[in-house]
Amino acid sequence: MKSKIPICATFILVVALSPTVLLSQKSDDDPVYTADEVDVKAKLKNRLEHLPNLLKDCPLPVGVSLGMVLRKSGKVTDITVVKSSGCSYDREAIKAVKKLKFDPAIKSGQPVSQFSKIEYNTTETTRQP
Repeated sequence: MKSKIPICATFILVVALSPTVLLSQKSDDDPVYTADEVDVKAKLKNRLEHLPNLLKDCPLPVGVSLGMVLRKSGKVTDITVVKSSGCSYDREAIKAVKKLKFDPAIKSGQPVSQFSKIEYNTTETTRQP
């Protein structure tokens, strides 16, 4: 039986990144910007609708930090673990992030792709089997 687990989900837009991080994520037709480089930051619509499952192998409290690109097309890509939970919570958080819906960032009146970061943390003891 699957039950919802109360989790604190924090959406953090990354302010500055080294150019080498962004180079691998840029293309000529879809550059990736940081939060400081856009006029309007990307805005999540459903961040609390899809939360990671807490499985038996995870110690409490548990948390994970992920980096991702919120594409102007509405897709979440280039998901990386910035700070690992050390358990299956990482995998579950990646599944949740892939389901995120958002309004893309805006630069010069046009939608653009933006690099951002999200953290999921919980101290709840309700677990999935």
